[in-house]
Amino acid sequence: MCAEKPMALVIKNLSFAYKNHKVLHDISFTADPGEIITIIGPNGSGKTTCIKCIAGLAKPASGVIELNSQNIYSISDNARARAIAYVPQRSEVSGISVFDLILLGRRPYISWDIPEADLVLAGRVIEYMGLKELAFRQTDAISGGEFQIAQIARAIIQEPALIALDEPTSNLDIQNQRSVMLKIKALVQSKKLIAVITNHDINLSIRYSDKFVLLKDGRIYASGSHKIITSANIKAVYGIDVHVETINGFPVIVPREEETKL
Repeated sequence: MCAEKPMALVIKNLSFAYKNHKVLHDISFTADPGEIITIIGPNGSGKTTCIKCIAGLAKPASGVIELNSQNIYSISDNARARAIAYVPQRSEVSGISVFDLILLGRRPYISWDIPEADLVLAGRVIEYMGLKELAFRQTDAISGGEFQIAQIARAIIQEPALIALDEPTSNLDIQNQRSVMLKIKALVQSKKLIAVITNHDINLSIRYSDKFVLLKDGRIYASGSHKIITSANIKAVYGIDVHVETINGFPVIVPREEETKL
């Protein structure tokens, strides 16, 4: 009988605190290559802290984060940078071109000279992300949405095993939200990556995610497939009444109208 194949990403009993304030409590979930897992929950539920721990940017007080059977805190910073790419919700990079910003994703692989293959790869990623017209513009001369797409391109060029994205579509219009999520999903499936995403837009997440982790007060309230997106769970976590309709095979959240009085 064959041994069960270990999950590529294993998070077990993860807890984190800022000084004496505990933010995450015993978080546990897993993901396999080719999967997008989205962390959802209200403001202050611990989503950003959780994804920073997964990206190796915040060290948990306790618990384990393993990627391909390796504890991410037991490997070197450079090895972790090759394995995990992180896209923050907000970032400030100025004085360089979009091309150079994206090329920064190759830093874990480059010493002094930039190989021709990396320049070619940058060109391919820029084309894929629809940034060709902006490649030689300065980053402080493009819109917030364009900058966000460039940050995602920088993560893609890293060629990681795991990509962690904190609110990747928050600055994008509806057309670019769809385009970016389609590109992320295609890459995750074709390259067998793992993507862990935080997102306030639950309906957008439902269209492109395989699994969900629903956080409340730093704890997992529910986790699993689309089946956890229920009116009862949304009510319990967000405190609002919603309908959950099924459209084209996907659940869609529709808030119930409430009467307001002056």
